[in-house]
Amino acid sequence: MNRPKVSVILPVYNVEVYLRQCLDSVTGQTLRDIEIIPVNDGSPDKCGEIIDDYAGKDARVKPIHQENGGYGKAINAGLASATGDYIAIVETDDWIETDMLQVLYAAAQKTDSRIVKGSFTKVYDNGTRHECSLEHISGGVDGPVSPANSLALMIYESSIWSAIYKRDYLLSNNIKMLETSGASYQDVVWKFMVYSLCDDVFIINKPVYNYRVITAQSSSASKDKALAMFQNNSVIKKYLMEHESYETFKESYYVHQIF
Repeated sequence: MNRPKVSVILPVYNVEVYLRQCLDSVTGQTLRDIEIIPVNDGSPDKCGEIIDDYAGKDARVKPIHQENGGYGKAINAGLASATGDYIAIVETDDWIETDMLQVLYAAAQKTDSRIVKGSFTKVYDNGTRHECSLEHISGGVDGPVSPANSLALMIYESSIWSAIYKRDYLLSNNIKMLETSGASYQDVVWKFMVYSLCDDVFIINKPVYNYRVITAQSSSASKDKALAMFQNNSVIKKYLMEHESYETFKESYYVHQIF
């Protein structure tokens, strides 16, 4: 049996009101040969029932139910279960464009890129939409960008969910999500890990992802998480030094902290 082209990992926690829209956007992808791995991280609402309902109707949906362990553990449980050629991470209070996976996977196949990243749209509580273009990073055209030579790429919003990652690349480099409590900026650590070991990231200037900005409930807005970024910076520096890439990414590392 052939491996799925893309494994989509969906960390699920307390998003009952948004979850069906997210799942509909993933199950309705034009790229059909995918597996969908929603990870119920001990959600206290009806999220577990919802993902089981979808699994009963679509064999590609393969739920994982676990005790609450935080965002990182949820992602890593999905990674351990995934079998696809590429990995996508979709936040379950967001939704993706119908052709997102097809667009990114087609580029990956054509270029054999380890990472393919599209642009995205921020959707605010009041309905305002703001497209976050990558044109300033890629020079206005689709193509490869070297993380080692692009400060703009390294300090841009992590937006790790508007991309796909070659699974063999993650496995061979033992790249996993940092496991800290809650959702404490682990995406920044992931970004530095995956970019610092990669020769180039293939950029596509097409908005493929809808990122819901929920200011009132944002984990980033919680003051008790404020110190997490400092702890994560220490993890990033240690990682870069262990992989002998600290000097290469030193400017990106410090400028990112300042911003």
